[in-house]
This record gives sequence, structure tokens and C-alpha cells, in this order.
Amino acid sequence: MIEAVGAPLGYNIYVGPLVNTSAVEDGALVNLFGVDPSGATPDQGWRFVDPSLPPDADRNALVIIWITRDHSGPFGSGDLQIGFNRARSGHYYANPTHTHDQSLGPVPHKWFTVYSDDTLALLFKSRKRPTKTVKHGRSR
Repeated sequence: MIEAVGAPLGYNIYVGPLVNTSAVEDGALVNLFGVDPSGATPDQGWRFVDPSLPPDADRNALVIIWITRDHSGPFGSGDLQIGFNRARSGHYYANPTHTHDQSLGPVPHKWFTVYSDDTLALLFKSRKRPTKTVKHGRSR
């Protein structure tokens, strides 16, 4: 679920090969055209982890989210860009060696504020898988 509010020139959701490896993950880049052209919002990254794995596990992230500028694609416009990737069942992301992503703990199923300042409020909620209710017995 992606909702962009207040992008003066609109937005685009890119789901191509820059962020998607279909056997491993679902991902997207949300390009917010005309938002924060001065670059005041810092480049940052976050990760939601699998709490069942030890904290020093090499591969423990289930979801990664980042804020950056679209300098390398898909538009190369420099506009504010929000990216995310969610690993498919049985897959994990490696701990970063070249970035300083912050761990935000387990994946939330309610809305969670990842980042907020005067320019951007970034909220995240994982899709909760529907549960099936099964009733047993007979009526008489």
C-alpha cells in the first residue's frame, strides 16, 4: 500500500528490475516529483528484522527502506525518492557493510513512523496476511 500526499508535481511508482528480483523480493521506488529539490532531507536507510534470529546474524533483515535522490534511475531527476524491498518467505537481506542503516525491530503490522521532518513523513505498515477462521461441529 503506497499513498503519496503533497507531491506538487505528482509521483511515480517504479517496480522494475532496479528494485525487484521476483524470486527473492517485492520492491518499489516512489519518486516524489518536485519534493525537497534542495536536498535538505538526509539520505538514510532502515531495516525491519526477524527477531527469531540472533542480533549478530549476517542475514536478518526482512524489509529495507531508504530515502535518497533519483540520480541513478529510473528518471535521473534528483527528486526525492523512497525505496523499499520486502524479502519473500525464506529469504533475508544481508546486514549492510557500506551503510549505516538503523534497525527498527520486528516488521510492524500497524502504521509505524519511520521518518518525519518538515518535508517528509514516511510511514510503513506491512501487509498482514489474512487469517482463516474454521468452525468445526454440526448444528442440530
